Amino acid sequence: MKRVITEKGKSHYHIVTSGMPHEAEMYAASTLATYLYRATGAVVPYFSDIARCPRRTPEIHIGSNVRGMQTDVSALSDDGFIIRTRGEDIVIAGKTPRGTIYGVYDFLERYIGYQCFT
Repeated sequence: MKRVITEKGKSHYHIVTSGMPHEAEMYAASTLATYLYRATGAVVPYFSDIARCPRRTPEIHIGSNVRGMQTDVSALSDDGFIIRTRGEDIVIAGKTPRGTIYGVYDFLERYIGYQCFT
């Protein structure tokens, strides 16, 4: 099923990390928000789930344990990642925080058209 993250400069999505995210996961969330804005002009807010804010919109989860929903990443290599959907939500999670960053870069390249070089 196709997900529309932004349309006509607006987004109904939020980017969410775990309540106590690793700084690399916050970087990944910030990077995703920045490049979505540059590509579409839409602001996609991001925040950690430390306050357990109620869901109001579909979300992009950054990391393997967001909103109390654990994503199984045990079969991945250290820098491996997954990109999958869970209902309306999109999950980008790595086995390590660096893997999560790589997942965000892959998402940006594959679905937004950005190329990230290291």
